Amino acid sequence: MTLLRWSAAVGVLLVGVFLVSYMQRKFDEGDSRRALAVIQGNFPDVHDCNAEVVSRFRGHVRVRCYRGEDQTEEWLVDLVHSTIGGSDHGD
Repeated sequence: MTLLRWSAAVGVLLVGVFLVSYMQRKFDEGDSRRALAVIQGNFPDVHDCNAEVVSRFRGHVRVRCYRGEDQTEEWLVDLVHSTIGGSDHGD
């Protein structure tokens, strides 16, 4: 009987880890979409943007976009305070 309990406990633990991982990925995707919307709303001439969550705790997302053929721009979007900063080199 104890083997069955341990198996059930391990199964529940694995399902819990999967669910937490899945939810974190969904939150990161939502933060990335919000940061891209902020940048594209303020800088309509940018294209081919990608976003990377830098700090989940502080709500910072790094966004890189292209302007023109050879020019790349990078911003640090603070979703908590709704601000856009320059390139993030300190995190």
